[in-house]
This record gives sequence, structure tokens and C-alpha cells, in this order.
Amino acid sequence: MDELVKGMNGLCDALPFQTSWYLKDLKSGRAADRLGDTPVPSASTRKISILMAALKAVHDGKLALDQKVTIEARYQNNDSGTFQHLTPGFWLTFRDYLVMMIIVSDNTCTGTVVDLVGLPELQRYCKEIGMARTVHRFGIPPKLTRDHTL
Repeated sequence: MDELVKGMNGLCDALPFQTSWYLKDLKSGRAADRLGDTPVPSASTRKISILMAALKAVHDGKLALDQKVTIEARYQNNDSGTFQHLTPGFWLTFRDYLVMMIIVSDNTCTGTVVDLVGLPELQRYCKEIGMARTVHRFGIPPKLTRDHTL
């Protein structure tokens, strides 16, 4: 693990911006980090925990992958993905929403999925799996400039 940490830090040192990471060896329990306690905006990586919570809701029978979900205009005011540009009113399966949320980072789909799962349920799920310091504040991220403060 020491070699891996050294290599990761070497890669990060060469970058012109701050990079942070956290690593845990699940067999030994040993952990290492680089600014691992520093809060950072998650950007689209947040969609992984949203996907996980959505799939848990499917597993628990609260949602179904084949259920029809209509694209609504209220979710289309965003700056990521394909569906922001299309005419609202058509439907996709919940599975297709999840696929588009991940493969093209579609925020129309992300906002819809978060509302279907429920923001409080998403937060609860993250805490339950050990992501205790992760905070989901919204379904669709607000439009921000690159230099915004956390």
C-alpha cells in the first residue's frame, strides 16, 4: 500500500490543481488519504451514490426498472445531458433514466431520479453505507461558475 500511496501522491503533485483522495484496503482495514477530510464539490461523481440509492429502492420494491417516467419541463433547466434540449412529455423507463444519468451525465434524468428516490432517503442511504460526510443538497445542481465557493 505504501508504494501505491507514493505513486498516487506523485501523480497528484504533478498537477496544477488540488487533488484529494481516500483509499482503504478492505482486507487489512488500513487507510490512507490526501486531503481526505477536505470538503469538495462532488460534481457528477455524486451520481454514483444516487444510482446506488435508486437501485436499493428497486431492490426494496419501492421503484421498478420498467416503470414509465415522463420527462417534465421542470427538470430541463440545467446544463448537462441530452434531455434538456428535447420537447417534454415523452416517457422512458426508470432503467433508461438511470442509464442516461450515468452514461451522458444527464441532469434532467438525475433530478427526476433524486425526486423519485427522495432526497432524505438518498441522504439516509449514504449515511447507512458509511458516506457519513457526504451531503446531497439538491436533485439538479444549480448553474455555477468554476470559481464558486463550496
